[in-house]
Amino acid sequence: MVLFSHAVQGVSFDLDKEDRWDWKEGEKLGYTVESAYLRLRGDKVGENGTIYIKFWVSKVVPTALVTVWKVLENKLVTKANLVRRGITVASSICSLCGVEEETSTHLFFE
Repeated sequence: MVLFSHAVQGVSFDLDKEDRWDWKEGEKLGYTVESAYLRLRGDKVGENGTIYIKFWVSKVVPTALVTVWKVLENKLVTKANLVRRGITVASSICSLCGVEEETSTHLFFE
């Protein structure tokens, strides 16, 4: 119980009331998968939330959408990301230009 003491510190309990579950995320009362997803996304939802909603419902080929999403979220397999994840690569320098570090930004925008 020591591990969770910080989570319940300052919380009072009324032993005369029946236990119940409350989910207070978002505008709706009650749990929805969407509200849990948004809660887990945390700061990623903010300003990009509406962009991603429009993004995923667009009529673009799904593989292209996934590639663009990976670039925007820095999830694309680049040499810089491999190094960041602890995978050994000979060099993180871009194979195309031989000058800059190979990142998503470099490959797609520079």
